[in-house]
Amino acid sequence: MKIFLKDPDATTHFGIEISKLISDSKNKVIELHLVGELGAGKTFLTKSILNSLGWHGIVKSPTYTLCDEYETEDILFLHVDLYRLADVSEIQILDLDRPSEKVKVIIIEWPEIIGDSRTFDLKVSLSYKDKGREALLENKLINR
Repeated sequence: MKIFLKDPDATTHFGIEISKLISDSKNKVIELHLVGELGAGKTFLTKSILNSLGWHGIVKSPTYTLCDEYETEDILFLHVDLYRLADVSEIQILDLDRPSEKVKVIIIEWPEIIGDSRTFDLKVSLSYKDKGREALLENKLINR
């Protein structure tokens, strides 16, 4: 599904729609891959998703930390940015597959850096278009 995001408000609304997909899922672990150039809105979209699912603190790009964790009463969020990953094997340090009693939502920016080593439930590809962004959503949560 392709969506045109004309401004930040449209991106926020898109994040709310993605959060509904996550909320409606029965999956205990949901992995979202965000693809796009620098400045395309990956972290902005992540903030909208987290806020819609109950996180109301600061959400920043984990470019230097590689992974930031956020928790609500019901959800553990792992927000990962692989832009500065030196070696693909370094992703193991993040222990993304560790068990959690809460629903775990893994959001990975720059997933193309690790190739096909992880699979997504949702994937959003953001690209510049006119004065806004075009978002392509791939949803594998459907029919689960």
